[in-house]
Amino acid sequence: MALLLAGAGLGPGHFTMELVEALRRADRVYVEEYTMPSGLRLVEEVKRYAGDAVEASRSKLEEGAASIIEEASRGLVVVVTGGHPLIATTHVSLLALARSHGVEARIIHGISGVVAAMTVAGLDFYKYGRIVTIPGPWRGVKPYSVAEYIYWNTAAGLHTMILLDIGEDGRQLCLGDAVETLLEVDEARVIAGSTLLLVANAGMKGERVEAVKAKPGLGCHDGVASLVYPGGLSRIEAENLEAIHGVKLDPAAYQEARRRALAAVGSTI
Repeated sequence: MALLLAGAGLGPGHFTMELVEALRRADRVYVEEYTMPSGLRLVEEVKRYAGDAVEASRSKLEEGAASIIEEASRGLVVVVTGGHPLIATTHVSLLALARSHGVEARIIHGISGVVAAMTVAGLDFYKYGRIVTIPGPWRGVKPYSVAEYIYWNTAAGLHTMILLDIGEDGRQLCLGDAVETLLEVDEARVIAGSTLLLVANAGMKGERVEAVKAKPGLGCHDGVASLVYPGGLSRIEAENLEAIHGVKLDPAAYQEARRRALAAVGSTI
């Protein structure tokens, strides 16, 4: 009688032995895919071990949380998500609700796709600041706060991991649309003209890191992607980027952007 919040890592091929064993023993399995691009289908892989699985929408895990907890009080319920199960706040709430109702709730850890993207770039992991997400046009908002956080990170000499939104259809925001959205709110001209790192398919087939200019007219990307804005590149980081990915970036090129970022955020940094 328990609830298991399980991370499927980077998708099929990355299931842990603990997850496989849990799926084989489960009385009910829910698979949440709304936080993942549609290309990473988990349901078919989960069914290989569980026999059956229910695709769970956001509303099922939020509005229907009480019914899931009730099921977990009578049997073993496994909720599977991509990456690590506690990256999404919905799953944290589910964990808290279960324990507050006296239902045993455990975590099966999985590889975080966000951390995979951050590390594969070859930059100093301790130099990442706040993570941001560029919203898709379907959200109906302009990401002024995203630009502001990039300014803060850059002013502090920190890198920014930039995630691309995922729509209800499972499609990820196009690279070109994401960059143009950023440029629209880049009032201090910190981002415009800078070189970003495109991290595609981190930890999966087709993994690559390449340089892209922050300018209009970029096309879309293949696979699952995110961006990194280097906010203060050291000589060693630049050497690692070139040695690992063949990407050549000049650390001095980011000094002017950092000055503009410092001016934008003021003396409160």
